[in-house]
Amino acid sequence: MISASRISKLQRVVLILLFLFASALQAQDKQKKLQQLRSQMQEIQSDLGEQQKRRRQQQQELMSAEKKIGRQSRELKKLERKLAAQKQRIRASKIQQGLNRNSLVSQRNTMEQQIHAAYAIGRQDRLKLLLNQQDPAVAGRLMIYHDYFNRSRVQLLDLVQDTLDKLQHAEQEMTAEQERMSKLQARKHKEKVALEQSRSKRKKLIAQINQKISSGGVRLKELKEDEKRLQSLLVQIQKQASQQSQTNARKRPFKSRKGKMRWPANGKFKARFGTKKRGGLKWDGVLISAAEGNDVKAVYHGKVVFSDWLRGFGLMLILDHGDGYMTLYGHNQSLAKQPGDLVSTNDVVAVLGDSGGQTEPGVYFAMRHKGKPIDPSKWFK
Repeated sequence: MISASRISKLQRVVLILLFLFASALQAQDKQKKLQQLRSQMQEIQSDLGEQQKRRRQQQQELMSAEKKIGRQSRELKKLERKLAAQKQRIRASKIQQGLNRNSLVSQRNTMEQQIHAAYAIGRQDRLKLLLNQQDPAVAGRLMIYHDYFNRSRVQLLDLVQDTLDKLQHAEQEMTAEQERMSKLQARKHKEKVALEQSRSKRKKLIAQINQKISSGGVRLKELKEDEKRLQSLLVQIQKQASQQSQTNARKRPFKSRKGKMRWPANGKFKARFGTKKRGGLKWDGVLISAAEGNDVKAVYHGKVVFSDWLRGFGLMLILDHGDGYMTLYGHNQSLAKQPGDLVSTNDVVAVLGDSGGQTEPGVYFAMRHKGKPIDPSKWFK
C-alpha cells in the first residue's frame, strides 16, 4: 500500500510536469506568435520599401512632367506674343491698304478732272492739238501740260496699284503665318492639357503613397531632407556668387530697400514665416496663394543663380542680390529666366503654378542672408 507521503510526492511531481508542459506549450505558442509578428514586420517593411521606391519613381516622373509643362508654358507665351504682334501687323497693313484705296479714289477724281479739261480743249490728241495752234508759244505750253497730265496719271496709277499689290501679298503671307501659328498654338494647348492630366494623376498617386507612409515618420524625414538639400544648394551658390557684388556695385544695396519692396505676386498668404507646417517643422519663407498663370516678379534687381526643378519646391528660381542676400521663388509653373541672366525690379521671372507636388497653385517665397533665413514681412510694404 502506497503511503500518504509518497502520494504527496507523486502529486508534486505531476504538478511540476504539468507546469513544465504548460510552460513549454506557452513558450511554443509565444515563439509561433513571435515568428508571425516578425513575418508581419518583414512584410510591412518590404511593403514600405516598395512604397518608398514607387514614390521616388513617381517623383522622378513628376519632375519630368513639370519640366515639360514649364517648357510648354514658355513656348505658349512666346507664341501668344508672336500672334499678337502678327495680328497687329495685319491690322496696320489693312489700315495702310485702306489709305491707299482712298488715295486711289482721290487720284481717280483728279483724273476725271483732267479728262474733263482735255474735253474742254476739244478732245484732240497730241498731234492735232499741236497742228491746230497758230501760236508756237501756246502750242508748246499745251504740249507740256498734255504730257504732264498723262505722265502724272500713269505714274500715280502705277504707284498706287503697285502698293496695293504689295500690301495684298503681305496680308496673304501674314494671314497664312497667323493660321500656321494658331494651329501650332492649338496643338501646344492640347499637349499641355495632356501633360496636366498626367501630372494630376501622378499627384493623386503620390498623395496615396504619402498617406500610407506618413505614420512611419517617413514624410517628416523627407521634409527634413528637402530642407537639407535646399540649404546645401544655397551654400554652394553662396560660394560661387563672389562676383555678384561687383555686378550690383552701381546700384543701391539690397538692404537699403528694406520696408519698401513689393511682394513677388498678389494673393493671400497661406503660410507665413515661422509658422508650423507638417512634421512640426517651421516655414522659412511664405506661401502666397494666387491664380495659376499669374506673373511672378523679381522683388529687386539681381542675377539668376539657379533656375531648375528641386524636390519639395518644384520649379525654383533663385536670385542673388549681392552682399549675401538671396531671394527664392518656388512651386512655379514655368521659369522665364536662366542662370546668368540679370534682372531688374518687377521683371517677370516665372509663371505661378503648383509644381513640386503641391495641390493648389501658389508661390513659395523666401529670403536668405548669408545662407540664413530671414523674415520677409519686414522688408515689404
